Amino acid sequence: MNNSASISRAVRLLVPAAALAVAVACGGKSEVKDTSQTIRTIVSHVAGDVLLERAGEQLPVSAGQERQSLDFVVTGNGASVDLAVTGDGVVKIGAATRVQVQSLTQSAGGSEARLRLERGSVASFINRQDKNDRFSVATPTAIAGVRGTSFLMSVDDSSKDPRVKVAVLSGAVAVQVPGQSDEVILEKNSQLTIDGFNRINRQMVRPLSADSLKTIKGLAVFQKSNVLEINSLLEDIRKAYDAQADLKN
Repeated sequence: MNNSASISRAVRLLVPAAALAVAVACGGKSEVKDTSQTIRTIVSHVAGDVLLERAGEQLPVSAGQERQSLDFVVTGNGASVDLAVTGDGVVKIGAATRVQVQSLTQSAGGSEARLRLERGSVASFINRQDKNDRFSVATPTAIAGVRGTSFLMSVDDSSKDPRVKVAVLSGAVAVQVPGQSDEVILEKNSQLTIDGFNRINRQMVRPLSADSLKTIKGLAVFQKSNVLEINSLLEDIRKAYDAQADLKN
């Protein structure tokens, strides 16, 4: 079995039954009810100081918890969190990061998982199952739409205008900025840096740097979970990643 098929098999172990449109007889006509449901998203591993912000409260984060839409996850220096996203893969939240889970929905028309990265970094190891599934990461100045990939997205907010970097190890990511209709497609082993609110173009794309690869490698450490159902997903993604990246020092 190849790596892509292996990931697909593992991810399907997590996917709940797809939401079905229900036709209800009413006066001789059929109505379709909205049967959208929340995508299950589990904290599979926590290292260091990590807090959950929900409705103005700050709560500790531990492995095995499920995340909800509108949750903020905040990590301290040296901390990290692994999120297993049903039907998509694993999102690794790096140190000194603040990220919001904006949307986690699944319906007969497909699924949508959307994160908003305010500062710090996330590395996503994603395997989209269907062309109608959507996974995206938004930042203050750009949105990255994922098309089945391993990639890193970071926001440096230490200066007046944020600097956003998108680095793709495999697959493809479509990057778009506000006020610009055209998107820039990043493919395997490439990256794009956006300073402030500037427009972007294809000429700004650069080869994947050694520093970006090092960061991705640092986040691509898949720990076993105390939630047994996701361990096969983590293992297969690790094997696939090892085949994609040169992990030699």
